[in-house]
Amino acid sequence: MTARVAQRPLPGRPDPGALALGAGAAAVGAGAAVTLGPAALGVPVVLLICLALVREPLALLTLYAYVGLFKEQAVLGALPFDATVALGLLLTGVCFARWSTGRGHAIPLGFASPLVIIGAFGSAVSSCSSRSQPAAMREDSSACSAVSKKPTDVTTSSPESTRE
Repeated sequence: MTARVAQRPLPGRPDPGALALGAGAAAVGAGAAVTLGPAALGVPVVLLICLALVREPLALLTLYAYVGLFKEQAVLGALPFDATVALGLLLTGVCFARWSTGRGHAIPLGFASPLVIIGAFGSAVSSCSSRSQPAAMREDSSACSAVSKKPTDVTTSSPESTRE
């Protein structure tokens, strides 16, 4: 029985797969430069940040949980997309990939418990405020309707009466 040795391309000939990958990367880069202009220079940086976050899912989860606190900052406002949605999509993809391959881990209790408490109190506060709001709206609307049903007499004074 003879062992089969993988054939490598000759030194003078490039690998066809590497050629296709290089041509594809050049085509994507050219398309990004045409459509995005100078902003295309930031694409590799964004891809590196995404790669780092995918490799460190706990950092991605932490960033997703706390990005809402910084929504009014100029850096996040200048992004051409919503940072929360982008991080949520990336987190969903990572979670699905880890779940499908069986490499998922439980979220640490020290990280999950504050989020659950904040989420529970936030929903309780919003439900309490929504219960009290319709009563205030009814009072306001009835007061406005009572005022609007009263006839109003509009008279204008002449300029001579104001001089006296």
